[in-house]
Amino acid sequence: MRILNLWNCIRIKESSDDDWDIHDDDDVDDDDDCDIHDDDDDVDDDDDVENDDDDDDDDDDDDDDDDDDDDGDDDEMMMMMMMMMMMMIMMMMMMMLKMMMMMMMMMMMMIIMIVIFMMMMMMMIIMIVIFMMMMRMTMTM
Repeated sequence: MRILNLWNCIRIKESSDDDWDIHDDDDVDDDDDCDIHDDDDDVDDDDDVENDDDDDDDDDDDDDDDDDDDDGDDDEMMMMMMMMMMMMIMMMMMMMLKMMMMMMMMMMMMIIMIVIFMMMMMMMIIMIVIFMMMMRMTMTM
């Protein structure tokens, strides 16, 4: 708005020195001054009222805080207990999982060992059979 007003003033001065146009611009400036003044008054009044309210509220809050502190401690204790319980349960679950994993690993290892052992036995038997066959073949020759 101020830029437009300045632009209008410059244009008016260039074109002609009409008192009436320039006067209009002055009126606009006066309005601006009035608006600013009103704003200042309103803001000051609001601040005073708000500050008074805040002071009263602070006193009340302090009294309430003392009462809340006891409840807060109980809540904190409950929260701590819950957290401890959760941690314990989690630990138990982890232990169970670890045990399960260990058992599974052991079972898998045992199965693999048994399979390998069986294969070895089979190989041994086959080897022995082949060996016997060979011996027989040589004997007959």
